[in-house]
Amino acid sequence: APGLRPHYHPDYYGAFVLDPDGHNIEAVCHAPA
Repeated sequence: APGLRPHYHPDYYGAFVLDPDGHNIEAVCHAPA
């Protein structure tokens, strides 16, 4: 599920998607909240 990942750093917001070929794709925003 998308969300904050403070264990990476305080402003890390990311989401992971597994595509049909099995690739793990990540979308990330590093903007301050």
